[in-house]
Amino acid sequence: MLPKLNKPSDASPSSGKMPRAYWVKTFVCLVVFWAAMAFFGLVCRELVDNYFILLLPSAGVTISWIVRLLMGSLFVGLSTGILVMLVRPAWVVITAYIIGSILFALMLGAGFSGWIVALIFAAALTVHFWIAERQMNNQIHYSIHPLSDLKLFLFACIAGLSSIAFGLGYQADVARRQYAIPPEIRKLALDSSTKQFGIVLEVLKIGAAQRQVFMGNTEKSIAAALEGMEQQLKSYASVIPLVLGAVLFALLLPFFFLLSILEVLGLAILMFFLRLLGFAHVRTEMLEVERLTLHNLK
Repeated sequence: MLPKLNKPSDASPSSGKMPRAYWVKTFVCLVVFWAAMAFFGLVCRELVDNYFILLLPSAGVTISWIVRLLMGSLFVGLSTGILVMLVRPAWVVITAYIIGSILFALMLGAGFSGWIVALIFAAALTVHFWIAERQMNNQIHYSIHPLSDLKLFLFACIAGLSSIAFGLGYQADVARRQYAIPPEIRKLALDSSTKQFGIVLEVLKIGAAQRQVFMGNTEKSIAAALEGMEQQLKSYASVIPLVLGAVLFALLLPFFFLLSILEVLGLAILMFFLRLLGFAHVRTEMLEVERLTLHNLK
């Protein structure tokens, strides 16, 4: 006699017939993601308001900001992974992405440009979710392998947000003070050049009177050269933020690649503890598969 099979439950995320506990857990996951997006928006806001953090780095301030950037990026990566792995139906995830992007734009505070950036990021997250969900639907056993394959795509988008925030800050300052090269950068270049030239004169044992004349002439020449460069670059002032943002993106990408590996490891550990605590469960499903064969088994 064949064993009697239990009738599968009608409760599933797609049917909407899930217990209240499921939706409470879902809401917790959404709140964590929204908090991550808001925090990351605040970190990027610092770069919009003071992009000199990177152009004129100060040991304490710059390192502190970089640590917050890495923490915020990891927070966004982990919370996004939780949504992709645990939350269904898809419209809930996409709605969470839209709300999270709105929170990011509000914290960023970069006006219309900030909203455009947030919209693009929401679209990128949706593409990330769509690809990951398709891969998870095609796998037989539970694993985080689909997210591992897409880790670089996600963190490249996060690195792109940081670079865009830097470009927006530079562009806003250019529009406000009307320059191509920041005056602070020109002053730093002038002071550094004259200092190095003074060291050379000391090595050559030039007299004090002659050294003063040489230093004065050199300072005027460097200042004139910087002013000429400023005038030539003014016509490209709108392009400079894009170039600097692209350079920053290229510099950040290797670090974010390493961070993405850490995110995958962290997500695996996090999923283990969520299962251990009973917050998440592995469920076995019976799926119908359509295949083309030469035999009609009907």
